[in-house]
Amino acid sequence: MICEKCKELSQKSVITFGKCYSTSLRCDPYYDEYGMYHYHDNNCYTQHYDCSKGHSFVVTGPLQCPNCDWGKNKKITKYLTVGTNVSSNVIHLKTDESTGNLIVSNSILTEISGESQ
Repeated sequence: MICEKCKELSQKSVITFGKCYSTSLRCDPYYDEYGMYHYHDNNCYTQHYDCSKGHSFVVTGPLQCPNCDWGKNKKITKYLTVGTNVSSNVIHLKTDESTGNLIVSNSILTEISGESQ
């Protein structure tokens, strides 16, 4: 894996893993008519990364099936503001005053969507 921002600037950097989230839908693997194993996992995985030059980015999407192209081109990469270290962000808990429901927000997700807290 290479930081695309560093690649654009002709820089080299080291990538470190941050937090990882996923949905938890049941997805049953199967064998096709040729005996090939397929795992079309509809869960969405979100992996946070930091590079040694200060870039942070998130890759979101399903896992690719090991024996076909399912899920291959469904990954989305979004870069965060330079200097935003993903690992240092915390989850904030709030209560919706009108419903009493608990709201869980992450400052990283807020930056990605462009919404303010």
